[in-house]
Amino acid sequence: MGMFGRSAKNFAKDTRATTAIEYAILAPIFFTIIFIGMEFSVLVFKRNHLKHVMYEASRILQTGQIQNAANPKFEFEREICAEALHLFNCADVFYDVRSFDQITQVTFPAPTLDANLKPTNFQFQPGGPSRVTAMRLAGRFYFATPYMDRIFGLGGKPMFVVGHSIARNEPYVCTKAKCE
Repeated sequence: MGMFGRSAKNFAKDTRATTAIEYAILAPIFFTIIFIGMEFSVLVFKRNHLKHVMYEASRILQTGQIQNAANPKFEFEREICAEALHLFNCADVFYDVRSFDQITQVTFPAPTLDANLKPTNFQFQPGGPSRVTAMRLAGRFYFATPYMDRIFGLGGKPMFVVGHSIARNEPYVCTKAKCE
């Protein structure tokens, strides 16, 4: 009989109930710590997945595929949803794409949120050939473990997982009248 078999046997024979009381006191703490570790791992995994989504979206912006599409914003949203679908609900992923002449000009304003926690000042300006395109992608993350939102000071609101990407567009051929 292994270590766990003897422990279970001794636990069953213990008539003083101190083992059961100790277990009742420590088990919730132990399991909470385990769940916090698991949930934090999921948070990090989702952040890395969001970075992958951002990499794929940035790649199609750099080559001009999105800018040359009939409806660039719709096509961009479709591409993001196709990549993010595995771990995020499309309604919980927000993007901010801006175009600049020089990399030193890249700035993002602080996000402003409406009552539904949707960013109100995110834009879609992918820029034309050889322009610098900066992208910010944000995804909502809801904690399942009790009190995790309080630990992070969220007050019951979701956490935003955010990633940034800055790249110079390739000198692609613009097939539309205006690619800016």
